[in-house]
Amino acid sequence: MPFSGSADARHEPLRHGFSRHDIDDLAALAASTAQWPGHLDWSTRAETAWSAIAEHLYARDEAPSRRDLVVAGWAAIGDHARRDNSFRGRAWGYGRGATPNFARFWTVSAGPSPGPENLVVERTALGQIWAALPQQHRRVLLALAQHHH
Repeated sequence: MPFSGSADARHEPLRHGFSRHDIDDLAALAASTAQWPGHLDWSTRAETAWSAIAEHLYARDEAPSRRDLVVAGWAAIGDHARRDNSFRGRAWGYGRGATPNFARFWTVSAGPSPGPENLVVERTALGQIWAALPQQHRRVLLALAQHHH
């Protein structure tokens, strides 16, 4: 858990009668029982739940129930898992595959810098194909090119 210290200090009441020990236990419960933990490891889930539970505890004027605090932990874990999946380009749910837009973005953005090879190949191919076309087809293609520009 995020904090360490003497056992006595962990049991001192912080807010609404809850102690660090209580927050540790509730965070562990939330981390162990989260329905959609995504690909987050247990430690990350527990730390996420711990923070959310502590924030929820201090934000309330009236004492929340233990269930309210666990639900706050679950919500934070779910939100963190969704953001993690989105960042990594994963589809939500059980699938582990990348989403198409993620792959498209990172293929272009993080791929190797484009070199002149593609342009050279295309121009060479165009010359070879153009020479093989009948005159009638060349006229049609020229007319289309002139009309669309």
